[in-house]
Amino acid sequence: MKVWLIATFLTLVPIARSRQAISSDTLAITHVTIINLDGGPSQPEMTVLIRAGKILTIVKTGQSQIPQGARQLDGTGKFLMPGLWDMHVHVLTPERDFPMFIANGVLGERNMGGVPKEVFQWRADVASGRVLGPRMVACGPVVDGPHPAHPEHAISVSTADDGRRAVQSLKQMGADFVKVYDGLSRDAYFAVVQESKRVGLPFAGHVPGSITQEEASNAGQRSIEHGIAILPSLDYEKNKPAPTGYFEEAMRTKNFSLIPEGIAKEGNAELDHFSPQRTEELYRTFIRNGTYLTPTRVVDRGLTFIDDISKQDDPRLQYVPASMREDWKPENGMLTRYRTPGYIAFRKRRYDMTTRQILIAHRLGVLFLAGTDVSAAYTYPGFSLHDELALFVEAGFTPLEALRTATVNPAQFLGMTDSMGSVEVGKTGDLVVLDANPLVDISNTKRISAVIVAGKLLKRSDLDSVLREVEAAAKSLK
Repeated sequence: MKVWLIATFLTLVPIARSRQAISSDTLAITHVTIINLDGGPSQPEMTVLIRAGKILTIVKTGQSQIPQGARQLDGTGKFLMPGLWDMHVHVLTPERDFPMFIANGVLGERNMGGVPKEVFQWRADVASGRVLGPRMVACGPVVDGPHPAHPEHAISVSTADDGRRAVQSLKQMGADFVKVYDGLSRDAYFAVVQESKRVGLPFAGHVPGSITQEEASNAGQRSIEHGIAILPSLDYEKNKPAPTGYFEEAMRTKNFSLIPEGIAKEGNAELDHFSPQRTEELYRTFIRNGTYLTPTRVVDRGLTFIDDISKQDDPRLQYVPASMREDWKPENGMLTRYRTPGYIAFRKRRYDMTTRQILIAHRLGVLFLAGTDVSAAYTYPGFSLHDELALFVEAGFTPLEALRTATVNPAQFLGMTDSMGSVEVGKTGDLVVLDANPLVDISNTKRISAVIVAGKLLKRSDLDSVLREVEAAAKSLK
């Protein structure tokens, strides 16, 4: 792995430096159609002037003289939109992940957990321009209970005092936000909430089993990750059978298939007693509190239909090392190897229900963020964000509404509407040039002609070159 990382890094950095060397400080994109993500009409035949990484002027082509010496990009027949954001990622190897994000027009990411000395350094390297990569906001290690699910990048919390200390340490590290995780007790969770507000850090993440999603939203949790709430009736909750202890029995007997079978039994019972009214009330709570949802549909689909997906000849596998491809196979994955037929059927049933509920929540006014949970099995940095947008459309969103989950909504969520989320004067020159209109067909987001990263132009040939190097590095690994 180290050999591959070094090799990839040595190929990536010269590309970034050479691109900077040949780029003028000023770039003019002419004759381009600007996509309006607020729902208004697109603006055809425009010239966008970018200087020092920011949009300087936007005028009708021909109405203003292009500065002498400026680089020019002919946008005839092409469409311009702001860079995309993936709002749920776990970067493992930036030398591989960053080029794949950039080549796919994903110019921003919210890193949802990682080793602090690595993640915060990557963030700084990109911000300084030393490394070509997407702008990053990051939490560093997650705040989990006494037995963390991912101890390599978690702060273990047992008490309320532990929770407060965890938040203080994250503040000192330079975290952009606090990510709460499954194992937190009620006392620890609300201590984290209180301390996060005191030190001025937003908090987001999972909803621990010790509290409800309504409590999390009312407490001020900014986003809830993975899926969407589907609540059973109160009568069922009050009278549901006592837990069977399938997890403990699986640990005792080493019959780990008891775990997915137990999950399926409990999950099917909840779906059997689904309460549309109660669920809608929760969605209205999200709306009232401004709680965003990041359903990570692409990874949910991957885990639900992994038997089919693993058999597909996906060309994106060329960017994945052989060892990682082997780990992804359903018979090897920790979340898939012990599945039972009953569990597989339950996952598909829940996926169908979730698809319908996402549209219901959206129509009520719940705000969504596009996120992929890269690097889960069968997810691909950058590429999978386009899959996520397509899954929003499949659920019933319009292409415009889907695009907003990766542009306008992240800007609003992060409090960065002054610098990103739309193509406007004064905003950062993180832009994507497309060969076709994504408002007509969401798959057109994949038809990338060029990417502008902080004002630096990468044409299609540059992006293809970067991807070829990632492919070569992946093949070099055992």
